[in-house]
Amino acid sequence: IARRVLVGLLTESGDLAAAPIVTAALQVVFADRASKLKESDIPYTDPATVCPVCGTPPVASVIRIGGRDAGLRYLHCGACCTEWHMVRIKCSHCESTKGVKYQKVDGGDDTVLAETCDVCHTYRKISNQEKDPFAEPLADDLATLMLDLLMSETEFARASINPLLPMAENDDDSNNDKA
Repeated sequence: IARRVLVGLLTESGDLAAAPIVTAALQVVFADRASKLKESDIPYTDPATVCPVCGTPPVASVIRIGGRDAGLRYLHCGACCTEWHMVRIKCSHCESTKGVKYQKVDGGDDTVLAETCDVCHTYRKISNQEKDPFAEPLADDLATLMLDLLMSETEFARASINPLLPMAENDDDSNNDKA
């Protein structure tokens, strides 16, 4: 199951149900390995839109609070929990500096926003510790599923999945072909 989870091939219903538990176990292993690396062991990653440690796309990003990191955005890897800096004016998916905007649930707080890009038409959530010092990108991504539901009604697609919330393949496209 772990191999299928890593490559995103969750074909059996049991795989889908077990995937969050398997993913959590893999995160422990990957985070432990990542924590033992020295900064000099981590190569410069180009593009900066993938984890420099394991090459996984980020789940979300976080704006830090306090100290020298105050106001800086860090992308968060859902596989090994590594965080790396990316300037806030760039799309965290395609690195474009054009058309980056922030969306929120009407009437909701603005601790977690959907960062959208008019160039690649994707979004990724961004948690703001300046608004809530306990904001955590992976957990807050799961806690704001209403934002995902609202974004599904727009032109923007989610840039990457949360590994703790696997989704079955959508068969709507194949059903539309038959009609």
